[in-house]
Amino acid sequence: MRKMKGVVVAPQPRAAEVGARILESGGNAFDAALATAFMQMVVDPFMCGMGGMGSASIYVAATKERSMIDFHTRAGSKVRPDMWAKDILGYTDISKISLFADKRSELGYSAIMTPGTVAGLGEIHRSYGTMKWGDLIAPAIKTAREGFTVPPDLVEFLVGNNRLAQDK
Repeated sequence: MRKMKGVVVAPQPRAAEVGARILESGGNAFDAALATAFMQMVVDPFMCGMGGMGSASIYVAATKERSMIDFHTRAGSKVRPDMWAKDILGYTDISKISLFADKRSELGYSAIMTPGTVAGLGEIHRSYGTMKWGDLIAPAIKTAREGFTVPPDLVEFLVGNNRLAQDK
């Protein structure tokens, strides 16, 4: 086994392990981050979702380059800033996500936006990756096809929200 230089962290250990394997196989930190993100999408999509958004703080040690890649969602053409103003309960501390009693900005058709995650990860790959895209997403595809044990917190989120939908 190759001695790797680096550390990979993710909310789910399985995702971090994939990133570590990428480093061990000769990939760079960006390759490891991409493979980790795709595995995280499979095993815990609410912590890194294909249908979401994000920001990447970029640092390239060899050139000392520092930059950001933002990949946020885009609202549909009929969204207006005031459309739900009278119903808002407040905003989350992190990311300032709007809060509604019926979770309309989080669940259901009214929460649909054009995701930016895959485009953002694609930009990271184009600009900084060294491995083939297919090799980076292969572990996530394999896990999705073969199945995995769903973490208890994800089960609770899904079951809890299902209960909310049934109560309406």
